[in-house]
Amino acid sequence: MKVFRCQKDKEIFRILPPLPGHEYVDTAHFHVVKINGKYVKIYCPKHNDARTPKLDAAGQPILDQNGKPILVQSPCPLCAKADALLATQDKSILKIKKEDLTPAQLKIKESNDVIYKNAMQYAAQKFYIIRGVDRGATKDGVKFWRFKYNRKKQGIYDKLIPALSGFVDETGVNFTDVQKGVDVIINVVDNVTPAGAKYRDVSSIQCARTQNALHEDPVQIQKWIDDKTTWKDVFKPKMAPNITSVQYLELAAQGNAPYWDDADPQNKMWIFPNNPELQAKANTRDRDNSSSEEDDYDEDNVPAMNKFANIEQITKADVGVNRDNSIDVSSSLKTQTSKASIEELDDLPF
Repeated sequence: MKVFRCQKDKEIFRILPPLPGHEYVDTAHFHVVKINGKYVKIYCPKHNDARTPKLDAAGQPILDQNGKPILVQSPCPLCAKADALLATQDKSILKIKKEDLTPAQLKIKESNDVIYKNAMQYAAQKFYIIRGVDRGATKDGVKFWRFKYNRKKQGIYDKLIPALSGFVDETGVNFTDVQKGVDVIINVVDNVTPAGAKYRDVSSIQCARTQNALHEDPVQIQKWIDDKTTWKDVFKPKMAPNITSVQYLELAAQGNAPYWDDADPQNKMWIFPNNPELQAKANTRDRDNSSSEEDDYDEDNVPAMNKFANIEQITKADVGVNRDNSIDVSSSLKTQTSKASIEELDDLPF
């Protein structure tokens, strides 16, 4: 398993030096969609994929006035649905302060807020991803720790960065140094949302008291350093039998995302809500409905709200930009700031 999750009361994680083209803390975007009672994170091609040349009807790149290809984002049906909903808001009050709104305009704002809340169900959400080693399972090799951006500055990132910054300031050593770096100690507790749902919450993060080597065996160190696996190899676009990843997103935007149902051990199967033909085709006798498909689908599901889950996986967050906003914590280990909005439902389970 290449995914690092905070479940035990005390977890220990060692951050690895970033691969070329990546940062110590990468930024990525995923849609969080409820599928069969579970919150599933779905890769967003619009925010995560590199821009590609826009093509004309003949399939040729369209050039700008300087003769360079016009680059466009990859299509994402979930983002498109969020944008379409936001476009229905009444824009007549956008530049008016709330305290200056008339009673009639306040009603418009209430309507806009409802539209916004609905649209955010489909919008891409910002996550941070760190490459490292789980000290409790070093045999698993390189893992990726993914956690959500927290608009209130109370998330994992906001606990982690001060700890790393303090270590660098005190020692003058890069925290990923393979000989003199430091492990990260993560304390995890049980918590409960206002609605009564239980989850596992990261209460605090600090660096270990002593510096140590990444591993006592230099061969093992080099093996981890040379591992070219990236987060995109782990958190892949969602797939289902006989459809593309974009078609999966289209079905998700319709509320019909397919899922692997293993509730009955004797009758495991793919479910395609409201699509009986696709479902029948996906479960033909000659198809290998093996655990590989199941693992690909269920690799990073968030459990239903009545079970323990990670709060960073079940909260609302904002929409952002991918590579443009990656963080180089080696040069600046200060937390970022942004304005919060009560309408954006930060940290409420959904």
